[in-house]
Amino acid sequence: MHAYQFFVAPENITGNQVTLTGEEFHHCCRVLRFGAGAQFQVFDGSGRAWRVRLEKVARQSATGVIEEELPVNCHNNPITLGIGLTKSRALEEIVTTATVLGVQTIVPLNTRHAAYQNFKVERFRRVAIAALKQSGRTVMPQMSCLRTLAEWLEMTRNCQLKVLAEQNSPENLNNLIRSGKRFTSIAAMVGPEGGFNTQELSQLKDAGFRVVNIFPARLRSELAVAMLLFYLNLLVDMED
Repeated sequence: MHAYQFFVAPENITGNQVTLTGEEFHHCCRVLRFGAGAQFQVFDGSGRAWRVRLEKVARQSATGVIEEELPVNCHNNPITLGIGLTKSRALEEIVTTATVLGVQTIVPLNTRHAAYQNFKVERFRRVAIAALKQSGRTVMPQMSCLRTLAEWLEMTRNCQLKVLAEQNSPENLNNLIRSGKRFTSIAAMVGPEGGFNTQELSQLKDAGFRVVNIFPARLRSELAVAMLLFYLNLLVDMED
C-alpha cells in the first residue's frame, strides 16, 4: 500500500510532535483531506523519517504525534552536479532526476549559452521536495545559488573525478567503468542547449575535467543528466 510522506523542516519537529505548515499542510489536509487519526510518514530532508498519527487540524497548520522512527532507506552519493542553465521546464526535470538518483549537490551555472538566468533556489527546492515525496527518498540535495564557471571550478577543485558530458568526445565513459576504479567525490557537468563555448571547454579541461561521451546520439540536457548520473553511480566508492 502506498504510504504518503510529507516534508517537515527540522524546526517543526519538537520532541514527539511534528507540525505541518504551508504547502505540505495544504497537500495533506486540503487536497488529501486527512483528518485526526490519519497515519502517514514525514521526513526532514537529512535522511530521517517517522511514522506519524495526525492529532489536530487547524486553519493553517496541523500537528501530529510521532509513533515510530523509520530506518534510513537511502544515502546521497558524493556527486556534485553542475548544470548549464536550460529552459525552465527542462531544469525542473533535471532537478527531479538528480534528486531521485541521489545527487549530493546541484549547482546551476551561468555559462555563455545559458538559456535561463532567473534561477530561484527556493522554487527548485520545492521541485526537489516533490521528487522526494514521489520517490520515497528522504535526503534533500544541497541546492546552490547561480554560480559562474570560475566559482564552479573552485567548488570542485578537490574532487577525485571530474567529468563533462560531450557527444563528440572520443573518450567513452564505459571505459572508465570497466577499469574498476571507484571514487569518493565526483563532479559532473552537463551543458546548456547550446553547449559550452571553446573558451569554457579550455578552462574546464585545464581544471582537470575529462570530456566523455555517454551516448552516440545528441541528447536533450535532461536525458543527458539521467544517463550520466546512472553511469556515475556505478563509479561511487560505496565503502566510504
